[in-house]
Amino acid sequence: MIPIWDAKYSINNDEIDAQHQKLFELARKAYIYANKNISKDDMKGIIGEFFEYMKEHFSKEELYMEQICYPRLEEHSKIHKDIINSMSNLIRTTKNINEMKENLVVIAEKWLLEHILQNDVKIEEWRRLKVLNLQKDPKKDEIKYKYVCGCQNKIHNISKTVHDRILQGKKYSCTICNQLIKIKD
Repeated sequence: MIPIWDAKYSINNDEIDAQHQKLFELARKAYIYANKNISKDDMKGIIGEFFEYMKEHFSKEELYMEQICYPRLEEHSKIHKDIINSMSNLIRTTKNINEMKENLVVIAEKWLLEHILQNDVKIEEWRRLKVLNLQKDPKKDEIKYKYVCGCQNKIHNISKTVHDRILQGKKYSCTICNQLIKIKD
């Protein structure tokens, strides 16, 4: 059964949360249609609506993750691509209405909702920890050193504490490209 949207799934972004709520509604609609006697054209309509909305949502969610410097953006984007590919394959390869219904429910439940409930909530967990870390003692550990890695046009804003550790020989790598960060010239 498809769960109902709950505020505990929030990622603390009104636009993304509203989109997640809509995706829950579309998943519920898909589940209802999968258990009704409907035409293949009607089923293709709900799949198409779901597919288009997911693409739009994933694009906006990735932009949000980029804005907050979410370190697992690349990994998360790959999951989005896998979901879109699964949906695309469903549309292209399904031979009959019953198979279409079954596959849509699997995508709605397993891929999409599990993705929101397990992966998207990690975005908020990370954002909240980032905010808490920045608020602990801003005067003691101001961000002021600029470092670079192998990512194109990426600047890491490093605290004095971390900068001092690097000077003492500690190694820090970028969470995206896995290359060591070094002070910007």
